[in-house]
Amino acid sequence: MGKTIYGADLLITIDGKQNGHASSHTLTLNAETRELIYKKVMTAPIKPSRHKDKEVTYVNFSISFSGMCFYEETEADAASLMASALEGAVVPVKSFIRGNESAPLLTGNAIITNIQMEAPADGNVTYSGTLESTGEFTINEANLAKAAAANEG
Repeated sequence: MGKTIYGADLLITIDGKQNGHASSHTLTLNAETRELIYKKVMTAPIKPSRHKDKEVTYVNFSISFSGMCFYEETEADAASLMASALEGAVVPVKSFIRGNESAPLLTGNAIITNIQMEAPADGNVTYSGTLESTGEFTINEANLAKAAAANEG
């Protein structure tokens, strides 16, 4: 039986840097669809149609992420992510299993659509945000299987 992939081992990079002191992230694949409603053939009996079809028109991904703020951060941090968001920059994004950065599960470009910092008086400063894909992206299921097999033990 294979070894479970721990959440701490599934990582993302944003603009070439790991999500600094990440506490979590969620990768979501979205399919936009359109409804296909059409008239029946001329010889069909007269009665309303109760069925409609759907087809996928676009596929995209979004990633929500969070982390803790540190002085002298060397990875992607709240300040650099806020700067990218203010510029409306398109940033490269990768998702991969620790130790397998050269075999990513997802690669693509995204725009930071939301970034926020939380600073409770009695706790750590944290940040969170959302990335939404722009353009083409790649998902490589084989890399997930390879990484899982490499981590068995």
